[in-house]
Amino acid sequence: ASLEAKKIRDKKPFDFEKACSTWAKSMAILTKVDQHKRPGRRLTIRFEDLLTDFASNFQKLCEFVEIEPFAPRPYPANTSFPDAAAGQYDRRWQSWSAEKLTAFQQIAGDQLIAWGYKVDDTDWC
Repeated sequence: ASLEAKKIRDKKPFDFEKACSTWAKSMAILTKVDQHKRPGRRLTIRFEDLLTDFASNFQKLCEFVEIEPFAPRPYPANTSFPDAAAGQYDRRWQSWSAEKLTAFQQIAGDQLIAWGYKVDDTDWC
């Protein structure tokens, strides 16, 4: 969504379906990496998880990089969805048109489910 906003702001064309495809391909690569991970070699923390439970996820990150956990100076979330309530960052597409939702579901639905953004194909806004 932030790429789309930037393109609009810069008066440049934005290919929504291409962006969906790029996201889905990227997530599929991460899924493959996840399937072949070696314990202790990689840690995945979703941005939404940091926003909803920063302290716990930051501690995991500190442990992963083998540093003493500390309390970082708080900063407001740097997000394109500042009005989203805590725990609702995975619902950012609620304002999308039915056409966009359908395209996103068709192109990236499997990855949305695999990464926990959606429960199944019926779990749409």
